Amino acid sequence: MSTKRIVIGATAVTAAAVSLFTGTTSAYAHGFVTPDSSACAAGSTAGGDLSSRQNMQQNIQKGYAAATGDRQSFEALADDFDSRKLDGKIATAGKDIKGDERLNEQTPTMWAKQDFQLGQTVTVGWCFTAPHKTAGFDYYITKNGWDQSKPLTRDSFEKEPLLRIDGHGQPPAAGLHRLQLPKDHTGYHVILAKWSISDTNPRTAFYNVDDINIKGGNGNQEPPTSPGQQGTGNDTATEPPTTRVEPPTTHVHDHDGPTTPDSSLPVWDSKLKYAKGDRVTYNGTTYECVQSYQGNGDPNWINSLALWKPVNG
Repeated sequence: MSTKRIVIGATAVTAAAVSLFTGTTSAYAHGFVTPDSSACAAGSTAGGDLSSRQNMQQNIQKGYAAATGDRQSFEALADDFDSRKLDGKIATAGKDIKGDERLNEQTPTMWAKQDFQLGQTVTVGWCFTAPHKTAGFDYYITKNGWDQSKPLTRDSFEKEPLLRIDGHGQPPAAGLHRLQLPKDHTGYHVILAKWSISDTNPRTAFYNVDDINIKGGNGNQEPPTSPGQQGTGNDTATEPPTTRVEPPTTHVHDHDGPTTPDSSLPVWDSKLKYAKGDRVTYNGTTYECVQSYQGNGDPNWINSLALWKPVNG
């Protein structure tokens, strides 16, 4: 694949990659890739062509993904992909989430695929459900000849991303991302969509994998939309949705065990507003707020590394 580099703002991308942003910025940002904007917070960019593996209806119907799984929170450290710490579990960001245990399995035929044309420009939208500022977005594609019968690893993917977008430390901008599929990749491939956020230390990212089938022919042809999905099939930006719903509710928090709670601290309330530096207790653990936010009643936000970190005392 050609890798002639150009610079857009402060971000280097391949010459085949283009990004499109329109409208105002959003304040919501736990998220996953989906063409269906009906279940997203206001300000989301959902409505594009791609759908993440955990969100494909065919995968859910076969029992490969949870119907009410926590598809918004596949979160790990931003460096874990390149450091190969996610190898074998890239599809779930290294997590073992109830109902989604099979997402890391890999065969040539197991996963539902979306059909696209060789060299086609594909639009990508994210459904956001929690507030974060953005360091950037990266989109990787598997190499030609990747092993389709083994779990995904860093070596399954090309070294350089198809598209890299600098978030400049701001909330995600409204509008779809556009990436052009390479003209030398055909057949079954996986797109890894990585969204790095800038308001955690160390920096974390959300990871989604998308299964596609690249057919030869005119790259300008419209791709078929997978059953049960609402992809637009075009590459123009859409207006952000205006209806907010509660996100799914299962999440696993990875840290090194419980800390000693401080009895003088208030108990965390999922509906309250918190400022960066606030401390609370919850289920015997003391937490410190990583960034200011307004709660929406989601009981899983205490488990988000982007919002809270466990502390000692």
